[in-house]
Amino acid sequence: MNFFGIIIDLILIVQISQSCELIVNTTCGSLIGREFKSRNGRTVAAFNGIPFAKPPLNELRFQYPQPPEPWVGVREAYNFGSVCVQIPYDFPEINSTEYGKEDCLYLSVYSPNLKPTNLLPVLVYIHGGPFYLGSGEVDKSPEYFLDYDLVVVMPNYRLGVLGFLTLEDDIMPGNLGLKDQVMALKWVQDNIANFGGDSNQITLIGDFAGAASISLHMYSPMSRGDPLTVFLPICDRNAANPFLPFNPHNAEPTPVPWIVGLPRFIDFLRTGLFVREPETLIEYNQQFDQIAPISLYYDNTASNPEKVTKEIREFYFDNQPITMELFENLLDMYSDRLFFWPAVEALKVHKGPHYFYYFDYVGEYSFQEIFAGKRVLV
Repeated sequence: MNFFGIIIDLILIVQISQSCELIVNTTCGSLIGREFKSRNGRTVAAFNGIPFAKPPLNELRFQYPQPPEPWVGVREAYNFGSVCVQIPYDFPEINSTEYGKEDCLYLSVYSPNLKPTNLLPVLVYIHGGPFYLGSGEVDKSPEYFLDYDLVVVMPNYRLGVLGFLTLEDDIMPGNLGLKDQVMALKWVQDNIANFGGDSNQITLIGDFAGAASISLHMYSPMSRGDPLTVFLPICDRNAANPFLPFNPHNAEPTPVPWIVGLPRFIDFLRTGLFVREPETLIEYNQQFDQIAPISLYYDNTASNPEKVTKEIREFYFDNQPITMELFENLLDMYSDRLFFWPAVEALKVHKGPHYFYYFDYVGEYSFQEIFAGKRVLV
């Protein structure tokens, strides 16, 4: 064998050795991952597109998630699984050509050390979106977290009709998106030690619908003992094996430590349209009495919706026409109703250690540009 042949063989041996270092075993089979860089250039192991449930297709559509099928050999975990089926949105900066697939119950795992001396804490990120859009694998990057010694898990879950439509029976039991999350957490419990993670040190984090999901896990008997729009989570007491067998208003959540944070400007999802298309605000102002009860979710709960609408208009807009000059007031109205008030009410009944913070800093990157198309408030 000549000199160059020896060099090539050595290179191949090194490559094979490096690949073997990124192979892990799970309850369903072996996975081979890839290298990933953290924000500060740290090299970590990334495993993408890991199935944590059977594809919810055909007879499994609208049914509880089932454990994944095992595979033979080493499965490549290089690429993300598909995002779940969702309504495309024409937001600036967002490519809405991907509509997703029903076969979407996959997760990603990122680990800085597959064989640490001491198992590492685990961070499970539940993605946001109003229960009808978003993705755990694709939308967000974990590179900031991976500068620290922890394992990050990012699962998908079914959305919209496929995730939350219910007839409150065994045919369409509802809350399937939340039960997908439970299945992902079970997968974490069973497998995360093989990725260097400690199943006894699991923290759930989320934003928007992800944060709401986490609060519901604290009420669900399906999540106890484990770490924790049109079609939304419901009280599914009439379904077999329900996720929420009782109304959260009449129950106490699991007393785990809980941190809740809210930014100064949050609900650009609903108000960004008025920045991109100011003419729509004229129509909104004219039809405020009809739109407000529906968009603020009190049309079916308030005993006198007309009186509530009048008080809201007086409180937030001083009975003035709603124009772009009052855009911040409009943003406050939706943020208060859909984020601040629910967060405060949830914390009131939480018996465990809890912390609340208000994030007033507007950084270089903001949802303003994503949903409104430009920086509006500073």
